[in-house]
Amino acid sequence: MSLRYLGIVTCCTSMLISPSMLQAADTALQSFAGSAVSQQKISDLALHADGTVYGQVFDVNGNGARGVAVSISHNGRAVAETSTDVQGRFAIANLRPGVHEVTVGQSHSLYSFWAPGTAPPTAPRGISVAVTPDLIVRGQNCGFWTRERVAMMLIGIGAVIAIGFTNGDDQDEPSS
Repeated sequence: MSLRYLGIVTCCTSMLISPSMLQAADTALQSFAGSAVSQQKISDLALHADGTVYGQVFDVNGNGARGVAVSISHNGRAVAETSTDVQGRFAIANLRPGVHEVTVGQSHSLYSFWAPGTAPPTAPRGISVAVTPDLIVRGQNCGFWTRERVAMMLIGIGAVIAIGFTNGDDQDEPSS
């Protein structure tokens, strides 16, 4: 078997294997991201009378952020939604104790809501969140390492290696 043939077979094999390896890497990344979400810190929060949560949302300058969407979900199901007033304040009533996800704009946090009078002494009695303006970049993919780009790079490298082997001098030295 010549070195040229071995190089071509290796390049072709790497091109065939690359998509499956990329898919496996993508699956591993998704499960890593899922485990990171499940390990998110849960903060205590004392509910007010009638199960009310009060909060305020601030912009980057410390001013109240008007019209920011606030939602609360429990076990993946939306429980309540509202938006902030002109001073960035919000109130949501009739909540029950338990672990809830609070979404303020693009921010997601987990809270353990405690019934009035049962919360740990250090548990805050309200939510305070600072939001940053959403940065929107249109018409650009800011992530360099996309699956397609990696696949094209591997194919290109394989092609360069294959061309190098086919154009190389693979003649054996004549014996004397």
